[in-house]
This record gives sequence, C-alpha cells and structure tokens, in this order.
Amino acid sequence: MAQTMPSQDQMIKVGECMANLDTAAMEAMERKNEAFEADLKRLCKAGMRDAALQRARQYALEMVNDPTMKQIKACTAGLPMPQRRTVMPPEKLTPADICTP
Repeated sequence: MAQTMPSQDQMIKVGECMANLDTAAMEAMERKNEAFEADLKRLCKAGMRDAALQRARQYALEMVNDPTMKQIKACTAGLPMPQRRTVMPPEKLTPADICTP
C-alpha cells in the first residue's frame, strides 16, 4: 500500500527547506494570489467568462515560472501527499471550468 502521509523526517526536511524561502517573496505571492482570486470573481460576476479564462491561463503560466513557486515545489518534491483535486493544464481550461456556480 502506498504511503499517503509524509513521515516526520520528510516534514522536518520540508520545514527546513521552507525556512530558507524569502519571507517577502512569500508574502508578495500571497497578495498576488488574493488579487488574482478577486479579479477572477469580478470577471465571472460580470459574465466575462472568456476574459476570466484568459486571466486564469495567464496566472497559471506566471505561477509555473515564478521562482518562489519553483522553490516551494523543490522543497515538497517527493512528498506522498494525497491529491485534493486534479490539476488541469492551462491550455485545457474552458470558461465553464473557471466560472462555476
């Protein structure tokens, strides 16, 4: 049976790695994410599903190329965490995927 939770040693290593991340960069990423979510809600509420889709694709590409996100992925690489949801590649997103009721 596959391990579904990380071991204590793995979590310690992740914690040590994450402690080396730039706090200001992490806070900036959080603010950017909050702004993105607000923008997406605004576009969806206004019925601008195509614009919301375009914004989501743009944001996904920004996150893939973000240095802080790359560091976070490196810190957590190999952790046996259960998937909460399937991640869809930005190019396969549709307006219905973005503006859900």
